[in-house]
Amino acid sequence: MLSYARAGDTIIVHSIDRLARNLTDLLGIVNLLTERGIRLEFYKENLVFQEGGESDPISRLLLATLGAFAEFERVIMKERQREGIAQAKQRGVYANHGRSLKLSKKDITRMKELAELGWTKDKLARELGIHPRTLTFYLKREGITLQREPTGRKHLFSDEQTIVLKRKFEAWEGKKGEFAKTLGIPRGTLDRYLKKAEALLSQSEVQSQASLQ
Repeated sequence: MLSYARAGDTIIVHSIDRLARNLTDLLGIVNLLTERGIRLEFYKENLVFQEGGESDPISRLLLATLGAFAEFERVIMKERQREGIAQAKQRGVYANHGRSLKLSKKDITRMKELAELGWTKDKLARELGIHPRTLTFYLKREGITLQREPTGRKHLFSDEQTIVLKRKFEAWEGKKGEFAKTLGIPRGTLDRYLKKAEALLSQSEVQSQASLQ
């Protein structure tokens, strides 16, 4: 913009902080443009600078004052950003490569538990409130491979997952209905798989006893 503008042109800037990052640059740009015969307007501050503007000391004073405040606000914002990043790193929700993580350590633990229970990628992403591509990033990072559902979706959980489900339910301190909601299944479906788990465990115990005889 600075190299393209010609004498007689008018440049309209929304606010002072949009034109320069510090007071020195701001004054330098204003002087450069006005010396080339270019009119400069700041919409928000209602200030106008043009060739011969040296005769208006009030506008120059306002420009310097407002520019100084804009620079001060920018410095404060950067300082708060650094403090926020430091706090996020202490809580373990900020990546080492500088990108803010969308899942906390608690969320990642829950992701692992649900993945172990056979949740699909789309369902797991909806539960965690993230995009499937973001979920893929976490799955790869944690070394988790989701199991594919069988064709027809006749069974939500495999035998091994059913036994894991029962053990997790036994450690659950809330109500059965609440546990079913965490799995995204009706309570009746949960009851069916809990009974199946009992049958599988009983069968496994019988086989173990038979092998010892």
